[in-house]
Amino acid sequence: MSLEIHINNQASFHCGQPTIFCMPDIKDSERFIQLCYQHNINIILLIKKKWLDSTDCSSALAYLVIDDPLANHADKRIIEALKQVEKNRSMVTEPIHIAYFMAFSELHVELMATIAAHIHQDPHLIEVARSFRDKWIMRKIANQHGLYCPQFTLASEMLISPEHFAAFTESVENAAKHKGNQAGFIVKPRSFWGSMGVTAHSDRASLLCALQELDAPEAYLVEEKIQGKLLHVDTAVFRHKILYQGIGVYACSLLSADQTEPGHFMWHTMLPDSPDSHRLFEFNQRVLQAFNLGYGFTHTEIFIEENTDNLILCETASRPPGLRLFDLHAQANNRHAFDVFIKALTAPASISNTPSFATGRADPNCIGMIIFNPPVGKVDAITPIGEIIDEHVIEWEQYAKTGSYFSNTHYTEKMGYIICSAQNEHDCLQHLNNYKTKFHYTTIKKE
Repeated sequence: MSLEIHINNQASFHCGQPTIFCMPDIKDSERFIQLCYQHNINIILLIKKKWLDSTDCSSALAYLVIDDPLANHADKRIIEALKQVEKNRSMVTEPIHIAYFMAFSELHVELMATIAAHIHQDPHLIEVARSFRDKWIMRKIANQHGLYCPQFTLASEMLISPEHFAAFTESVENAAKHKGNQAGFIVKPRSFWGSMGVTAHSDRASLLCALQELDAPEAYLVEEKIQGKLLHVDTAVFRHKILYQGIGVYACSLLSADQTEPGHFMWHTMLPDSPDSHRLFEFNQRVLQAFNLGYGFTHTEIFIEENTDNLILCETASRPPGLRLFDLHAQANNRHAFDVFIKALTAPASISNTPSFATGRADPNCIGMIIFNPPVGKVDAITPIGEIIDEHVIEWEQYAKTGSYFSNTHYTEKMGYIICSAQNEHDCLQHLNNYKTKFHYTTIKKE
C-alpha cells in the first residue's frame, strides 16, 4: 500500500476557522470541497489515486494520496501522515487542530471514525460509525429505542439450528398473514451498501438454498421482507441537531428479484406538505437520536408498510446520499444541505441553528429522475434520449451508444438519465413512466 504526502505551503491557514479532514467521493462531494474553500474552512484531503485528477486540491492545506485506504494497517499509516502534516504546517502557522472528520462513501465511514477516535482519544466514535455500518448492530439499537424494523436474525444462527430456522420463518409468515401481506425473506450483507449482495426469497426452501451457498453466513442477516413503499430522508446534522431534512421516494424496487426484466431506477422528491412528510421527519429524528451522530450527513431508508401504514426502518447511513440526490433536493426546495451545514460550521457557537425541513421556497416543485440501467452485454441498438425529452426535462445525458459494453447491472451503472420537474408527485411519476416507455434498446449477451 502506497501513501503520498503533499503539503501545500501556498494554501492559506485561516485562523479561527475549523479544520476538516475529508475523504471525498468525487461525484457527490466536489461541491462540498468548493464550499469549504469559498468559506475559508481549512481542509486536508485523503484521496484515492484514481480520484486525484478529478479532485481540486488547490486550496487544501495538504492532501494524502493512497491507493487502497482499506488495506491492512492503512489507518495507522494515515494517522502518522496526518501527524507529519500537522507538524510541518504548524512550523509555518499556528498549531493545527482537526475538529471534523468526514467520509462521503459508505465504505470509508469506519476508517474515518478510527482515525478520528485516535486523534481525539475517543473510542466511542468507532462505535457510532459501526452502528451505521453493521446492520446487525443497527437493528438491535433500533429495537432498544422502540423503532420498528423488520424481524431479523443472523444467517449463521439459521444454519446452525434447524429449530431456530423453523421458528424464525414461521414468525415471519404469521406476521405477514396477520397484516394481510405476502410473506418473504431478505438475505442481506451486514456491511455492504445499497442493494449490493441483497437477495429476496418467497419461501423457506429458496431461503435455505441461498443460506447454504453463503461463504461467510456470519456476515449476513436474514430478515422479514417488508411489503410497501420505500422512501428515504436525507439530513445535515451539526452538534447532534438536525439542520436540514429532505425526502425522496424510490419509484421502483431496488431488488433485482422483484423485477421480471432489467428495470430502470426511478426516483422523485416528496413535497414537504405531503400527507406522510411530517411523520417521516419525526421518525427520522428518532432514528438519529438513537444513533447519536454528532455531525455530518445521513441517508435513512424507511418503509411505509402496505395495509398497516407503519413506518419501518430499512437502514440508515452516516454519509450523504449518492447519485447527486442532495443536488436534486436543492432543485426541488431551493436549499442545499451542504450550504446549511457549512453555514452552521462557520457560525459562532452562540447562534442557534434553526432546522430547515426542506422548505426553502414557498412553492416547492417535485423533481424526478430516471436512470436507464443496462443489462449485462453489448448495446446493439438504443433510442437517443434527446428524442424522448419534453418541456418538463431540466437535465439529461446519454452515456451509452451502439457497441457500448456493460458488465454490471447495479443501479449506479447508466446508459443515460433524465431529470424532470413537475408541480406534484403524481405528474412527476407520470413523466418518468412516459420516458421509460419511450426508451428502447437491445443488447447482445457476451458469451
